[in-house]
Amino acid sequence: MDFPLQILKTVGALVLVLGLLWGATFALRRWGRPLLKGSGKGWIHILERRYLGPKHSLVLVRIADETLLLGMSPHGLNYLTTIGFENSPHEGDVTTKDDNP
Repeated sequence: MDFPLQILKTVGALVLVLGLLWGATFALRRWGRPLLKGSGKGWIHILERRYLGPKHSLVLVRIADETLLLGMSPHGLNYLTTIGFENSPHEGDVTTKDDNP
């Protein structure tokens, strides 16, 4: 067999495989996020996240029928309070139910 032809086929196959990998990576970055999030029918939903600093943030999480405010830091996740929106007489009013005495 002709040696330069064999090298050309090998390099061509390598370029084809690398091109397919690059295309798959591009497609997952572009369209893969909605597929990875799921259908949204789960029990846990992250409603909002506010950054307080480089590694500190507040996270509003809805779990089943409760809304929790959590604090995140490099040391871990801390429960802050339970927030109720559904019994509010005005839109935008928030009631809190502290379980910590």
